[in-house]
Parts: sequence; C-alpha cells; structure tokens
Amino acid sequence: MANDPNLDFYSLSVNPTPTEPTEPTDGSPSPEPSPDPETVRAARSTASRVGWGILILCLVWVALSEIIAIVALTLKPEWQTSTVFLSLASMVPLYAVALPVSYLAMRRMPTARPERRIAVDKRLFALLPCAYALMMGGNLLGNTVMGMISAATGYSFSSSLEVSLGMPLWLSALLVVVIAPFFEELIFRKLLIDRLLPLGEFAAVVLTALLFAIFHFNLYQFFYAGLLGALLALIYLRTGSFGLCVAMHASINFLGGILPTYLMELSHYEELLAITADPAMSAEALMEFLSANSVGIFLLFLYLLLMGLLAIVGVVLLIVFRKKLALNRRDGELAPAARNRALFLNPGMIALLSFAVLFTVLTLIASATPL
Repeated sequence: MANDPNLDFYSLSVNPTPTEPTEPTDGSPSPEPSPDPETVRAARSTASRVGWGILILCLVWVALSEIIAIVALTLKPEWQTSTVFLSLASMVPLYAVALPVSYLAMRRMPTARPERRIAVDKRLFALLPCAYALMMGGNLLGNTVMGMISAATGYSFSSSLEVSLGMPLWLSALLVVVIAPFFEELIFRKLLIDRLLPLGEFAAVVLTALLFAIFHFNLYQFFYAGLLGALLALIYLRTGSFGLCVAMHASINFLGGILPTYLMELSHYEELLAITADPAMSAEALMEFLSANSVGIFLLFLYLLLMGLLAIVGVVLLIVFRKKLALNRRDGELAPAARNRALFLNPGMIALLSFAVLFTVLTLIASATPL
C-alpha cells in the first residue's frame, strides 16, 4: 500500500486537502454557478447512452426468456414445474446473450479508469462485514416494504429467489457464486463506472447502484442490491480492481445464499418447521428428530450466530467510518442540481426507468396470490 499521509485505508477515500472557504461571509448560501452548456450536453449524452444500453440488456433478456419458455413448454409441458428449467430459461439468455450484447453496445463510449489509490490486499476483506450488514439491512427493508404491500392489497407476492431455491445446490453455486458475480461486475462496475466516471463520482456510484438495483426487477432484492452496488462501486473506484469486486460479490452470494441453503438441507429445516408447527406432535417425536439431525441443526444455529455477529461488526464499522465514506468532487463537475437533471432527465434513462417500473409492477401482479 502506498505510504500517503492523505490516504485512509478503511475510509476508501482520500482525505481532502484544506481549501479556502468559498461561501459568503454574511452566512447566505453560495449561488450555484451557471453550468457549462457543453458539459451538460456531454453528461446527458453519456447518461442517456448508458440508459439505452441497460434497456437493451433488459429487453433482450426478457424477450429471449419468454421465447425459450414458450417454445420449450410447448414441446415439454411437464417442464412447467421444473425449477431447473425455469431458472436456466431465465439465466442462460441473460448471461450468454443479453449481458454480452449490452457490453458491445456500450464498450466504445468514452472512459476514465479509476485511480488506484488503495493497493489490493487481504485487508480489504475487512469490508466484508460491511457488505453483509448492508445486505441484511436491505433485505429487511425489502421484506418490510413487500409485507406492507401485501397487507394493503390482500395478496402475497413471490420472489425470483424462490425458483432458484429448488435447483440442485451445485447448479445454484455455479450460477450465483461463479457466473453471476463475474458478468454482473463486468457490466455494473467495470463497464458502467469506467464510462460514468468522467461525470464525477456521484454518477459512478449512485447511478450504477440504482441500475444494479433496478436490474433485479423485484422489491425484495431492490434495496440490498442497491446498497451492495454502492459499496462495490466505491471499492472499484478506490482500487481499480475488477477482480476484487468479483471476489467480494461471490463471497456475499456464498455467505448469504449457498451456505444457508446447504445448511437448511443438512438440518432438514423444512421438516423441523412442520414438526414444531404441528400441535399434535409429541415431545418424544421432536426430540427424536433433533437427535437424528443434531449435526445439521447445530451447524445451522452456529451459522446464524456467526452471521449475526458479522452483521453487528459491519454496522459498527459503517457507523465508525460513516463520515469517511464520502464521494470526492472533480474539477469542472456539474453542481448537484444540474448534474441530477443531466443524469436522469434524458431519453435513455427515462425509457429505462419507465420500463423498469412497468415490468416490476407486471411481475408483481403475475406472482400475486390471495392471502
């Protein structure tokens, strides 16, 4: 790691050099400078091209998934209940076609590589508790929002995660620990941040985090995907390491998805829930079940305990370093109001956000079942 007195490893940021105050001495707020028209046009054009690029990704993904499902289910109607088929019919078009097409659509845009301000080493995995805490907090928020929607409408709504839970564990691990982290980091961190960084760190972090959240197309995952996307964007900005982002993403998917799924299978968790919910079940039968599955139940309990402690550590670290997790402004960067208008009020981004809202609502309606 570079021996730089302005560098704070855990903050992921460079401490700003003190500058002379620019605010008026009478206490009134400084007026925003008039934005340069050429800078505004360039920002709008870049953001619009990114919006169109991600919209292409979504449209190709949805269209191919539907075509594959219609053709395959016409030939093999029994696959309608196959979780393996349903998962592959969605994921193969995404990772084999849609993401590469989106990459090709945006790869020739002007880029700016992040400065490598922090050396990549094992200490960066101290951020893993922060990532896990953000995932847990975002997951809680997503479930709370969906619970409120269910209470207001009288319907329950399924998540795309429920389909993947029925896949063989090795296939789930291949998809969510190997394939998904690589391709999603390639698009949402490396490709997008390199192209949005000329507009400033706010665009690079906030916009890519929002796009990553939208990409999941359900409110269960929206919040934690956005929070994790923001942290991964900061890591990429400060290290310039695509590989580190892939490793962090894979670690989170393993800890939050694959490992608990394996432990629930090992402990026969579904059977345990059924037994404890049955009022006619005797204490002797319950003790017999616990004895027969003691190893799996112990490991599941240990996992829950350790992940709870990991989340607490992550919350503490986020609180301690909250003021240092700051975005730096670049010379010539647009003022916030002009920047936000340029980033979001452009044809590509408006089209993408409109599609995302419509598709998410339709997906919710399609998955709704009466309570």
